[in-house]
Amino acid sequence: MLAQLAANCHQGNCTGHIDNTPAYFIFGGIGAVMLIGIAFAAGDSASRHRIMTRGVAATAEIVKVAPRNFLRDGMVRLDLTLAVTPPDGEAFEVETDHTFPITDLPKAGWTLPVRYREENHYRVLVSGEPVPPDSAAEPAP
Repeated sequence: MLAQLAANCHQGNCTGHIDNTPAYFIFGGIGAVMLIGIAFAAGDSASRHRIMTRGVAATAEIVKVAPRNFLRDGMVRLDLTLAVTPPDGEAFEVETDHTFPITDLPKAGWTLPVRYREENHYRVLVSGEPVPPDSAAEPAP
């Protein structure tokens, strides 16, 4: 810092000011990236909320389960391949992900309630708990 101050004084600039322009670009760039990330996260959250409140309710059978990553607090994010049966219309298959407690992981063949956008069947969100196939046929007490 003293060398920079001495260099500025030799150039006729003895105000003690050090040129911090590179730091402005670095911190400004980091800030811009953070703001863009926050905007995308907020947009995804709003989209999820719209699907959960206004989406079409359906039942889906789990075709395939693949672990994606383990999260803290005993949760696991799974990639799911689902065969969705809409209330009216033709069944379709879709891939999505969802977080489950490690003690209550679903398996292929289980069913679960889902919601999806009517205009985009490929955006499906899990809206309830998975149900094993043997308990799906049992009447509720």
